[in-house]
Amino acid sequence: MKIKEAGFDLALFLIIVLLACTGIVMIYSSSYFTALDMTNKSGFFLQKQLLSLGAGFAAMLIFSQISYWNLKKIAIPFFAGVILLLIVVLVLPPIKGSSRWINIGIFGVQPSEFAKLSVIILFARMISIRQDKINNFSSGILPFIALLIPLNLLVLKQPDLGTASMITMIAFFMIYIGGANFGQLALVISTFAGGAFLVIINSLYKMKRVTAWLDPFKDASGTGYHIIQSLIAIGSGGFTGLGLAQSKQKFSSLPEQYTDFIYAIICEELGFLGALTVLFLFMGLLWRGVYIARRAPDLFGFLLAAGITFYVFVQALINISVVLNIVPVTGVPLPFISYGGSSILVTLSSMGILLNISRYSR
Repeated sequence: MKIKEAGFDLALFLIIVLLACTGIVMIYSSSYFTALDMTNKSGFFLQKQLLSLGAGFAAMLIFSQISYWNLKKIAIPFFAGVILLLIVVLVLPPIKGSSRWINIGIFGVQPSEFAKLSVIILFARMISIRQDKINNFSSGILPFIALLIPLNLLVLKQPDLGTASMITMIAFFMIYIGGANFGQLALVISTFAGGAFLVIINSLYKMKRVTAWLDPFKDASGTGYHIIQSLIAIGSGGFTGLGLAQSKQKFSSLPEQYTDFIYAIICEELGFLGALTVLFLFMGLLWRGVYIARRAPDLFGFLLAAGITFYVFVQALINISVVLNIVPVTGVPLPFISYGGSSILVTLSSMGILLNISRYSR
């Protein structure tokens, strides 16, 4: 096998830039009224996002130049550090009723976002060095589950079922493409699904989210309010949209309009054409990610590329599905576009790793 080093994937880089630029424009458009009301500065959230974006692009460029093989060395310390931060965040006073952030000055670090990337790196390392054991339950699947359970329990304690579900999907995807026995893995997945079902039915808050998803108009001013306002924004946009910055729903009607529900504002202002363009950009990212994974020079590179591509694309798909009321509200951000420092930093760092893998080909 001949491995050559070349420039990184230009098409992927352009897709990343276009998605990030879309995020900048839409964050300002969707947040300026709220920022003005809260801080008397219309660009408050935009300025914070630009700082996070700058740090994210710097991290992306660094990771794109550092050989991805070096990630094997930091896989265990990185995962252990994330576990430690997830414990710390539970000790700190809750913010907005949740224990998800560690405040550092004007910034908040969300450890659960870093957990997604740590699982990809650690599981890729473990699978690549124990490939001959992955098909055995006790020495293959079980060690991964033993790592996943405490991580998920810490995230669920925050509470954050959406992120815990995302981490679980990433983990099972990594184990599956690593060569695990499908029957054994299906049994484990069924067990986890049953556990998630029990968590939902034993939580009044989560059950309300499910009932709001099934019939948001049953409690239009309560549990169904959020999704109804999202659907109004989408319907108002029509084919071409109301025009950039012309959204009406962002004026105190649609909650989380610059974070988890920013796609609804895209639909309202840019219409079906704008929403479809964003979706096509994520499809383009999937295309390039799959291409890079298939041409990776070794199993570790393949697993990293495939895991990162899965994580970003599926999270985007879930976020968009929530906004369209295809699935219940989960609270996962739209990669590159939603407001959030930890999310953009982790996403762009992941893209840096993917760009580095693209520099090597078979």
